[in-house]
Amino acid sequence: MAYGLFLSGSKLVTVFDFGGGTLDVSLMSIQDGRFEVLGIGGDTNLGGEDINNVLVDHLLELLYKHHDVVKAQVAGLDMVRLRREVEKAKIQLSQEEHADIEVDDIAGVKKFTYTLMRRKFEQLCDPIWKKYVQMPSNVVLLSISIDNLVYTGVFGSFPVC
Repeated sequence: MAYGLFLSGSKLVTVFDFGGGTLDVSLMSIQDGRFEVLGIGGDTNLGGEDINNVLVDHLLELLYKHHDVVKAQVAGLDMVRLRREVEKAKIQLSQEEHADIEVDDIAGVKKFTYTLMRRKFEQLCDPIWKKYVQMPSNVVLLSISIDNLVYTGVFGSFPVC
């Protein structure tokens, strides 16, 4: 396995796969390179798009508040470009303390710029993290005595992991 789990002996591992639209959790036993799935769970309504939506909503609030823009003015290609910048910011925040977001000509605003600090990112995403941590899953409850946690998907590079 790519995560270095081919270890000798017996291990209990929980794998968290935070994808674009879902969170999948697996509890696995690994014994001498053989994997056995003991339990699976997750949340089909929790994923990376939830984080994108929180960030987009935050940026739109700033745009409305500081640039006298109304909601109806931001649509179509403006939203596509804003979402693209949000995705870039998430990636940048996995390695840096801030991300500069710039969108040219959005809803009549010549240039919208915002510096998103990692601290603010974590604050905005806090409700998502809380939902994740409180996920009612037998897999998570069973994983009290695990030996390893493996984060895959977008969680693998998040600053909070």
